Amino acid sequence: MAVLSVRAAITVWVRSSTISLITPLTGTVRYPLVDVADVVEGIVRCNEDLDAC
Repeated sequence: MAVLSVRAAITVWVRSSTISLITPLTGTVRYPLVDVADVVEGIVRCNEDLDAC
């Protein structure tokens, strides 16, 4: 198990074969471990949205 706090509102958990992306815009979204690119896109999108406020 690993956790990464990207910024105050974005957290990523990795457990077994699942990546959980937690953001204020989408809540918790789970991805298979092979979908790392989708997780990164979600982080970038949320970060840009939070910066726009």
